[in-house]
Amino acid sequence: MSDILGKLTIRQKILYPLLYIFFLIFFTVIFYFPSLMSEQSQSAMENKAVSITRMTAFNCIIPLDFRDLQGVEEAIENARQEKDVEFVYVYEKNGYMYTAYNPDVFPNLKIDTEGQQSEIFAFEKKHYLIVYAPVLQKNGEKLGGVAIGLSLKEVNKQIRDNYIKTGGVSLLLMIIGILVTVYISGYITKKINQTMFVMRDIAQGDLSRLIIDFGEDELGDLAESFNMMVGNTKAIISKVQDAVQKLNRSMKEIQDGVKNQASTSSEQSASISETTTTMEELAQTSRQIAQNSDSVVDVAKRTENAAQGGVKAANDTFEKMEEVSIKNRDNINEIVELGKRSERIHEIMEIINTITDQTKLIAFNAAIEASAAGESGRRFGIVATEIRRLADDVERSTSEIKNKINEIQRAIHRLVIASEEETRQLNEGVNFTQLTVSALEEILNGAKATTVSAKEISLATQQQRTASEQIVSSLKEINDGTKHFVITANQTSLIASDLTNLSEELQQLTNRFKIA
Repeated sequence: MSDILGKLTIRQKILYPLLYIFFLIFFTVIFYFPSLMSEQSQSAMENKAVSITRMTAFNCIIPLDFRDLQGVEEAIENARQEKDVEFVYVYEKNGYMYTAYNPDVFPNLKIDTEGQQSEIFAFEKKHYLIVYAPVLQKNGEKLGGVAIGLSLKEVNKQIRDNYIKTGGVSLLLMIIGILVTVYISGYITKKINQTMFVMRDIAQGDLSRLIIDFGEDELGDLAESFNMMVGNTKAIISKVQDAVQKLNRSMKEIQDGVKNQASTSSEQSASISETTTTMEELAQTSRQIAQNSDSVVDVAKRTENAAQGGVKAANDTFEKMEEVSIKNRDNINEIVELGKRSERIHEIMEIINTITDQTKLIAFNAAIEASAAGESGRRFGIVATEIRRLADDVERSTSEIKNKINEIQRAIHRLVIASEEETRQLNEGVNFTQLTVSALEEILNGAKATTVSAKEISLATQQQRTASEQIVSSLKEINDGTKHFVITANQTSLIASDLTNLSEELQQLTNRFKIA
């Protein structure tokens, strides 16, 4: 049954039961009410005929008893004055007709009273209702009988008319009911079809469609609720579209910023690599200087043992060493100038800090936009937080790098001072040795001073070598950190690109809906 109902339209579900009810009422009215009215009419006719017959029989008692024909005819005349009376027959007690009114209707009408349960009885013959009543004296002696016939033509005509009127009215009411039902079902079906068409357009993305002119009934309430739902959906889609557009712009800005940061970091990595190579070469030179310093110490010792009499030359060597000290102070100024040139590294670190600050600002703005986007921006908010955490890590790394660079600059200052001092002392020592070959005393004093200086130089070169190796190690760590930052920035760029693609897909989905 449910399968059959499921295949019917709403209009059919409304029409079929109502048509069944209309036909049931129609046939009930056609067959039951006319039949009931016919029975009532016949019963009224029969009661009327019985009353007339009984009265006529009563009026015929005395005339029949005295064989007064005129009195019987007067009784008959009174009876035929009644409406619908067609004939009146008066019978003697032997069953023969005594007199009659309109005897041509049934000339030989015989009344069989045997088997009748009552004295007065009625029966139909042709189109007449015949009622027979015996004429009895007070003592119960039967004097005869009276049969009166009433025409059923009028009654039958009224019954037919009632059938026709009742059937016509019932048919008219049924047709009107069917037409009203068809109109109402058509009205309901039309509104439902309009709703269905609008819902189908909305399902295809056209949110500009609304249900209009639905009246104030339940369908109107349904249409109003549906329009409210469409309006709320339209507002949500509009907000999502705005959020997606903002997300696209933010992701493009983040992606561009990360690319610029990665490019800058790559350049910094290349610069640090070159600086590391230079420092490695400088460390190698420092090791060679340290080895030569050891050789100078040995030569100074041998010179001291061989030139015991070089006192005068030693004094001259002392004076020369004073001059070397003066020149050493001059060289300090030059090293300071060299330190200023190394400030370029600090400028680079400042650039890194600036990029880091910009990245943190972009990440902060992205987090705000993600928070405004609600649940749809939660994943992007997580990425923005990770980017900001990465920027903090870069800031801490740049701070450590800056400290390392400061240490490198200090070591470079010491290295340059020691290297230039060693070079000048070696050159002057060679010249001074050539000048003091002839004077052993001077050579002896110079050898002693040279031994002391050579030890100091050896110690300084050892320190220089250690500092250079530390600088090289720090620069390698800086280079590794910068490369790791570049890798992280590239990964961040890939993540930002994926988020951009996701936001574009989301925008394509929301663009399917027509709002305006």
